[in-house]
Amino acid sequence: MTSLSSFLPRRRRVLAVTLPCAVFAVAGLVALRGDGAPATVRPEGAVAPAHGLTLPPGASQLSFVVTAPAVDVELPVTAPLNARIAMAEDRTARLFSPLAGRIVKLGATLGDTVAAGVALAVIDAPDLGQAAADQRRADADADLKRKALDRARTLMEAEVLPRREFEVAQAESAAAEAEAKRARLRLSALAPAGVGDGQSLALHSPFAGTVVERNATPGLEVRPDAERPLFVVSDLSSLWLVIDLPEQDLGKLRVGDKLDVRVEAWPERRFDATVARIAPLLDPQTRRVQVRCSLPNPGGELRPEMFARASVLSDSGQHALRVPTTALVSDGLYTSVFVQTAPGRFEKRRVHALRQDAREAYVTPADAGALKGGDSVVVRGALLLDAEIAESR
Repeated sequence: MTSLSSFLPRRRRVLAVTLPCAVFAVAGLVALRGDGAPATVRPEGAVAPAHGLTLPPGASQLSFVVTAPAVDVELPVTAPLNARIAMAEDRTARLFSPLAGRIVKLGATLGDTVAAGVALAVIDAPDLGQAAADQRRADADADLKRKALDRARTLMEAEVLPRREFEVAQAESAAAEAEAKRARLRLSALAPAGVGDGQSLALHSPFAGTVVERNATPGLEVRPDAERPLFVVSDLSSLWLVIDLPEQDLGKLRVGDKLDVRVEAWPERRFDATVARIAPLLDPQTRRVQVRCSLPNPGGELRPEMFARASVLSDSGQHALRVPTTALVSDGLYTSVFVQTAPGRFEKRRVHALRQDAREAYVTPADAGALKGGDSVVVRGALLLDAEIAESR
């Protein structure tokens, strides 16, 4: 039979093992929330008033917070439309050689800005020399026939020459004049700037612009039926914005409407465009209508073939505040943004979202003075601040 004295030491050993396990279990329960998730460790010194949150200097949360000003803009009618920037075809020249020959000199290279009338290339063209010779020969023949006509007129008036011979001289003079005019027009078409001595043909730029393509090299044999132009010159101070408009948005655009244009290269810049032409036909494959807009580019920041996003502005001139979509915080039926009022201090203010897409949102303040243009809005880390406020309640 086991005695009481032998049982007591064994019980002490059981308690010695059980008590540390219980302590660890209680510590684990304290470290867990009611829903089983790890408890959030709040930064030391953080204060969460009812209307916002104040973080002490050096708080780790501040490294995740990024702010940007709210921008007061006109409210767009449609969601941003995908668009493409193109050269203005009415201000673009594709230059071919009108005659067969060989390039002997180049006056511009790719990317050069040239003035109107600048010689881009000089071509040795034997046909030009032949055209110049034909023109001089035709002029000489016309002059000779003109003098013969004057003599015939004098003799006819003196009744020495029959009228029939005078009429023959008159017809020959008219034919010679016509041939001389044809030769001059042909030479002018081949060399609008005129021809000097020899057979050198200068290829001139018709207007001021930028050389956006060059297929000419020294010594290259050229022909008038070439597939590619020797030079393409375009005035890049005025571009086209081409939009493939969805069929359902066709009624929202009219010629003369103003557009707000944004590009990836300058996300904070705004460019203005105007609808110039809406195609009369619908593409049966894509169910879209091509819209062409004039896009001024005086600074040269925009480049042809850039992709852009265009928003049609409201005719009423209604304004709204533009913020990134990441700045919005949804609380069920309400939408809010965080505004930084001082270093480390953030206030939560309600707004009405009028229009938004994957990138930007257009909002108005729910209360007077709650948000205005220029306010520093939290565009990254808003959910983190919202969680800090919820944790403090």
